[in-house]
Amino acid sequence: MSDRFLVTTEWLAAHLDDDGVRILDVSGFLDDAGANQAHDAYLAEHVPGAVWFDVTSTHGELSDPTSSLSWTWPPLEQIDAAMSCAGVERDTTVVIMARTFDRALGLGTMWCTRTWWTLHHSGVRCAILEGGLERWRSEERPTESGPVSVTPTAFAGEDRRDEAIADRHDVEATLADGASCVIDALPEASFTGERSNYARPGHITGAENLPYSRFVAEPTAAFVSVDEARELFDRTRVLDRERVVLY
Repeated sequence: MSDRFLVTTEWLAAHLDDDGVRILDVSGFLDDAGANQAHDAYLAEHVPGAVWFDVTSTHGELSDPTSSLSWTWPPLEQIDAAMSCAGVERDTTVVIMARTFDRALGLGTMWCTRTWWTLHHSGVRCAILEGGLERWRSEERPTESGPVSVTPTAFAGEDRRDEAIADRHDVEATLADGASCVIDALPEASFTGERSNYARPGHITGAENLPYSRFVAEPTAAFVSVDEARELFDRTRVLDRERVVLY
């Protein structure tokens, strides 16, 4: 884990009024149709200046609308347009934050990390707010209500998706390579097939299970320490592998 990709609530409080900082609120939970239902909660309360940014909907801001699959990596033009509408420029520091809902797919950390992964590999300078809205509130920092309007920009990013995603052939090659591994980051019950939200229960043959929830220290966007993360990785020898593919 790198502190370069996390900011503290103290840092954000000190930079709330900086023109070069843009906050994106990526909070979300889904209805049965795959639409994000968190917008009302955002309007009721959010960090001052935070822009609503829907990545949770199955075909949201960072999902390819032409794909038959949910949450498919979008074309660069779509990311550029989304960043432009959010008032982001190439030298803007984007702070990604969320809250957690006690509902299906409502974990703020999940949406923050997905947003970071996509934007980071598209030329956006971005980091996640450690602790999210819950920590911000617990420290009695200011919040506001209502929509946030920003001046659009003309953002132009870079396509580095090849560094970030693997296709079926990559997965097959990784499984065949004894020096590499495939990690299933879903809950253990999903890995074993005891519970599944997918058409085919279980996991990719040869994959190892390391649930992402073990790296989360608080409900929203707070992570375990570097030492704790390293210990978790050591159990599957992830840090010793030449290549790791995660899903």
